[in-house]
Amino acid sequence: MNYQDLLQPVPDTGRVWVYATRESVKPEVQNRLLSQLRTFLNAWRSHGRVCTGEAVLIDGRFIVVGGNVTDGSMPSGCSIDRLTHAVEAAAVACGIVLLSPLYVFYRDGHDCIQAATRGAFRRLVQADTVRESTPVFDLSITTVKALRSGQFERPFAASWHARVFRRLSTVGA
Repeated sequence: MNYQDLLQPVPDTGRVWVYATRESVKPEVQNRLLSQLRTFLNAWRSHGRVCTGEAVLIDGRFIVVGGNVTDGSMPSGCSIDRLTHAVEAAAVACGIVLLSPLYVFYRDGHDCIQAATRGAFRRLVQADTVRESTPVFDLSITTVKALRSGQFERPFAASWHARVFRRLSTVGA
């Protein structure tokens, strides 16, 4: 997927938050969800300063919100809390279940996005079900630039997942 044009008009320096869904969200539900989020984002403020924000749904599984305060600063803790509550409320209103960012998300051999606990993902790595080329998703990215430059989805071998799960997979061997 081409991520380069996502989250316009938020600049590359803007902050990004990623929320994962349990299942793929149907297109008609996606539209309702994004409409609710845009209503929030149009009124979003941080200490009285306007936040420029945009939301997208990637592959029907990842709600990605980008935000930037008009003076170039980052949204404050309180405004981030309001964003999280808005995402959670919109998800509930649309019947969407959000998953913990502690899950590991990857594409299986059929190009379907899967979610696994860290223990289950470690076992997939050990079993060579997850390979060097398996696409994985990094829900911990923090900037719009990271999203646009392809750091959100990349091969297992080029991700932090390889360092963590390769190292852990050799413990006790």
